Amino acid sequence: MNNSLESIKKTNIKQSIFLFFPMSIFTCMFFVMITMFISEIDYEYLIIAIIIGFIDIFVILAFIRSLSLAINPINADVFKKYGDPENINKIIKEIEQNKIYENEDMIISR
Repeated sequence: MNNSLESIKKTNIKQSIFLFFPMSIFTCMFFVMITMFISEIDYEYLIIAIIIGFIDIFVILAFIRSLSLAINPINADVFKKYGDPENINKIIKEIEQNKIYENEDMIISR
């Protein structure tokens, strides 16, 4: 159980770090484009700022989601779908005990 929680936590910490840089770049670009629009009243800057803003919203939401899962991995989708970590751990142990065939794409179990 702890291995799966730690794995989810580590993965989301890496994803948070990876998403931080594009988030900060897009946010800076958004504010630069807004500043250019305000200073020159040129609508091309506003259109570019709106496009960058939409991209930035999705990156920020992904960043927040990965941070929340790094803090509390119990909220991961796998636990919502299959139940608590102890139940998933039992299923994994049962599959490992009854495994007939395994390759990189699938596992056949009894």
